Amino acid sequence: MLLYIPLHILDLILSSLTFQELKRIQWIDSFFATYIPSIILRTKNQISISIFDSNKSLGLDKWLKLQKLSLIISTTSLQELKQILKQIPQSVKKLKLQLNYDLIIQERFYSYISKYMAQLTALKLIATGPNIIQTKQNLDAKFLHNHFYDKMKNLKTLHLDTTNLSKITNESIQNYLFFALFYKDEQFARQPSIEKISFDQLADTNQLERGYLLQSNFQINTKIKKISLKQFDQAQQMNLLLHLQKLMHLIGDQVQSIKLCQHLNTHTIIEGDKMTAFLKHFNNLNVFSLNIYNISFEILNFELDELAQLNLISLGLASLKYHQSHFASLFSLLPNLKMLNLDFTSIDDECLNILGCSTQYTQLKIRGCRKLTNQSLLPFLEKQKHLTQVDLRGVLGFSKKAFRLLTKNNALQQLSISDNKINNSVLVDLLYKNCGNLKHINIGELMNNQGLTNDVFKQAKDRNVCMLNMQSASINFTAQSFSIKVVCDFLQLVPNVQVLCLKINVQNIIFLIDQILEHDSICQSLQKLTLSCNGYAHLNVSQREIQIFQSFREKAIRLDTLTLNVSDGGNEVGKIFLNCISKKTKGHDIRLVLPQQNIQYII
Repeated sequence: MLLYIPLHILDLILSSLTFQELKRIQWIDSFFATYIPSIILRTKNQISISIFDSNKSLGLDKWLKLQKLSLIISTTSLQELKQILKQIPQSVKKLKLQLNYDLIIQERFYSYISKYMAQLTALKLIATGPNIIQTKQNLDAKFLHNHFYDKMKNLKTLHLDTTNLSKITNESIQNYLFFALFYKDEQFARQPSIEKISFDQLADTNQLERGYLLQSNFQINTKIKKISLKQFDQAQQMNLLLHLQKLMHLIGDQVQSIKLCQHLNTHTIIEGDKMTAFLKHFNNLNVFSLNIYNISFEILNFELDELAQLNLISLGLASLKYHQSHFASLFSLLPNLKMLNLDFTSIDDECLNILGCSTQYTQLKIRGCRKLTNQSLLPFLEKQKHLTQVDLRGVLGFSKKAFRLLTKNNALQQLSISDNKINNSVLVDLLYKNCGNLKHINIGELMNNQGLTNDVFKQAKDRNVCMLNMQSASINFTAQSFSIKVVCDFLQLVPNVQVLCLKINVQNIIFLIDQILEHDSICQSLQKLTLSCNGYAHLNVSQREIQIFQSFREKAIRLDTLTLNVSDGGNEVGKIFLNCISKKTKGHDIRLVLPQQNIQYII
């Protein structure tokens, strides 16, 4: 039943909302798309709207001033997708599409994009779907190159995110898109206008090798200014870091930002002369990230003076194994740094004291830097006034006093803590003073949970803490002293959270889902949910539990991915969901992941 609200009442309500509050509104069906845009878009034209296609006729043609649009597409039909894309107004400049992988690998999809949205300046594609690709791919680099060049001449940013897919064939969409950007047009010396490319969960780096060896088919792209490549656990594929020089044969020397992230299981050594040649090639570089996780890497015989010639404002060297004196020299050569990632490096108090000479840092990641103590942390934090993103996980020396200094001086938007010494008072103060700014928070296992009690988030609620801007949150309280109550209290603080990860000491994962069901706003905003518990309390699946799952399935209208980590009894969790599937309720498809069983379902 649809509740009718007179337009003059809607006008009164919406006119009282701030710009930030308007941005948080989620538009779900044709009612909102039909009645509200004519009111709010008379004066507001920067609103970013997320629409779930529960109704294929969305009335988007009325959104004449809309500039940013996010669509969560559940259909797997190209014809239905075409009807949705046709409705998007020409005012939209930035588009994010979350849709099934089978659609992304079809030529007609790009034909629709280029035909109906040639005005786009930014396009982000988020691929979802099953592990096994069911549709035969029908793409080629020349086709995509022509579409990007001929019809989408305004496109500046292209981002492909396939992190939701655990396995993609080597002949993946990434290859085709990558080829399209560097394809050598033999008839015309022309290039797509794209200046920024990002590939998340890079499945295959062989395209670098092909571009390097088959230069007759590839050309240097001089338009690209920013490049971001991420690769995870691809031991059988080419090591991205060992082939930095390959990039020099594909992208021009005008690149300003290079971010390379890789998860490796083997120690990597990069020869210093190759690194020197790489950095000399990009003489306009101001953002450089070379972040390795899971294992360390080294740069042998590297001349630090090469970095001094660059005007770097952002530097990432996670897991770099380097002599301490070299670290000190490095930072003395980079006076303009604002963003720094030194996760899992061996920096100590001496090095942090050198870092403290600068007071303009906005982002600091020192996860796993166990040599740091209060001796350097306190004077460093006393000087910092502009930090917005901080990762302190595993910094054992980060004391309560350091937390108070961090909270006092900075307006934090993103915070990650674990294995730190903290109590109720410090954590509540931190949340209270930053509740209006915090967008991402990760609270992992703290130092034996010293000083924290089961009512820590209740104390925050009593101080009127409400983190309305919170987009993603993760809490990990598995100590025996914590109960389901800590989850209940925390959920009241994050009514608009979109990505949620809960790990708690309970015996039944149903308890966690039941708690979320009590918060309608969270159910309606959630896009990704990860739940972890110690096990399953019994072997029989009750009707009550099935009803809880079905209710959650119906209420979580925007949920895309549900991950269940159950250390014991994972089969029973799967059985419950299979029961739900057999009695499928109305709603869109979501991806169910059971990591312990290495199984994924589309339900």
